[in-house]
Amino acid sequence: MAIIEVSTRLWPSTCVGKRNYKNIKKLFGKTLHKDVSDGRVLITTDGFRPYEWVLKRLFGPTCFYGQVVKKWKKNCITKVEREIIIGEPWQIKYALECSEDSESLDTGFIERLNLTIRRNTSYLHRQTPAHARSTQALAEQLDFQGCYYNFMRPHLALKFGNQIWTPTMMAGITKRKLTWRDVLSYFIDAIILMLLTDDDVQENRVQAAA
Repeated sequence: MAIIEVSTRLWPSTCVGKRNYKNIKKLFGKTLHKDVSDGRVLITTDGFRPYEWVLKRLFGPTCFYGQVVKKWKKNCITKVEREIIIGEPWQIKYALECSEDSESLDTGFIERLNLTIRRNTSYLHRQTPAHARSTQALAEQLDFQGCYYNFMRPHLALKFGNQIWTPTMMAGITKRKLTWRDVLSYFIDAIILMLLTDDDVQENRVQAAA
């Protein structure tokens, strides 16, 4: 499961596992922890009922929330129903107008992100020997891909003149497209800092014991 912030195309959170109440709560809890939203946010999901339970508990009246329920028959969509769960119709309409991304409740953006994730994650390819042998391995690969998607991969929906921004540039997190050198250097510096900090703590413990 994943979340996309439509206006910036940012992919802030992923949760690997069964689609149930516990994992949905974990998924949205990660997003709240990262504080990617500002103000009352508009949230759209499919009709899976635990989404409603989680969002009412975590967000309550601080969000607008609607569900898009698609009826299928012989692998074709025959009907699309939209239900407002939190908020009034005029509030949802106003939020959609302000977003300038869609005129109605829509799950197309997250469905497109899911396709991107599947096409770029070998563990998720069907009929392939490169399947994930553990949940942790899949989660780590998705984190790796999320880093590339957010920080390094220019998004064609974020084209401004001759420039194509990354989601983090659009979100104001970075000022330029990062490279693998930037990312790996950051992690190496963080590891060195962590090791130095651990050494300092260990030295203080020895001195205190003495």
